[in-house]
Amino acid sequence: MIVAVPGSTLSIIPSLREKTLTLGKIARILSIFRVDKLIVYYDSDTSKRDVRIFKEIIDYILTPPYLRKTIIKKKPLLRYVGVLNPLQIPSHVVQPELRQGEYREGIITRISDKSVHIDIGLKKPIIVRKDTGHYNLRKGEKVVVFIEKIKPLKISIKKSKNEVDVYWGFDFEVSKNILDVLTKYKRNNSLVIATSKYGKYIGEIKDTLLSTIKNKDNILILFGGPYKGLYDIFSDIGLNLEDHVDYTINFVKKQGTKTIRTEEALPIVLSIIDFLLEQ
Repeated sequence: MIVAVPGSTLSIIPSLREKTLTLGKIARILSIFRVDKLIVYYDSDTSKRDVRIFKEIIDYILTPPYLRKTIIKKKPLLRYVGVLNPLQIPSHVVQPELRQGEYREGIITRISDKSVHIDIGLKKPIIVRKDTGHYNLRKGEKVVVFIEKIKPLKISIKKSKNEVDVYWGFDFEVSKNILDVLTKYKRNNSLVIATSKYGKYIGEIKDTLLSTIKNKDNILILFGGPYKGLYDIFSDIGLNLEDHVDYTINFVKKQGTKTIRTEEALPIVLSIIDFLLEQ
């Protein structure tokens, strides 16, 4: 499942501290519903600074706590990360001691002719002999390590989270506009859902939607911004929303507020999609 939100999502939030808190909530929601990727796209109300905030904070959140001192440099945009709640996805919840059968995210700290040094959150990096599967590794590269055996230590290295059989967090991507998002992902047999209070109510189309979902490889869910919904965002670049999506859906039939913020809409939409996927 892929979620696309405009960079202007943060524009209505006045302070960096509040923006940080909001991004922490968004990351938690995406992780709860096992979202594969978050895309932030530029719309007419997006500022470059807010996109940088998105990138810096999300990168920080997704990095396992035990690797943050190694990977993340101190930056002004990260000065409020102490207010973030733990993400608690499997790659973050690890014990001080190794356990057989567990996965850990690591970073390559050193490569010699015969060995590879990997920081996986222990007091010292683990050292593994170079073999056929380790020759393409690079210093500074992130990898997923599977602990096959403790004594003697035997591991296997996974270069992609797709090789891991548990949820390993979402990827993050920036796109220059919403059309670029569609061009890249719609062709990959993705079902494209636009969220809008002007769309058809989910209760009226759930059966049709359910049958369509089963024939698609992925789901791309588009969200509008705090100042402009998706109809206006598409109109700004000379496009008609309905021509580029499979469904435009209203997930709250009688909302009591004028607008629903992105961090409020995400759990509503994702919980309904999650329910449908389990049918």
